[in-house]
Amino acid sequence: MKYLIRTLSDTKTGLSQRVAAAKILLDLSKIHLPADYDGLSGFAGPIRTTAQNIFNDDSQDGQLRGLCMQFLDLSEGEVV
Repeated sequence: MKYLIRTLSDTKTGLSQRVAAAKILLDLSKIHLPADYDGLSGFAGPIRTTAQNIFNDDSQDGQLRGLCMQFLDLSEGEVV
C-alpha cells in the first residue's frame, strides 16, 4: 500500500504508473474484508489526502484527477 500511495503522489513518476497505482488502490478499496480485519484501514487517510492534493492541482493530468476524485466524499462541501 505504501508503495502505491508513494507512486500516486510522486509527480516525477510516469503518468501511466501513477494512473495504474490509482486504479489498483480503487480496486482494493472496493474489496469487502471481514469486519475484524483492519490492516488496510490505516491507509484510508493517506490515500484520501494524496487524492485530494492531486484533485486540487489543476496542473495534474485530467484522467488522474478524475480517478482521484473517486476517493473523495463529494458530499463534503469543502472537497469541490
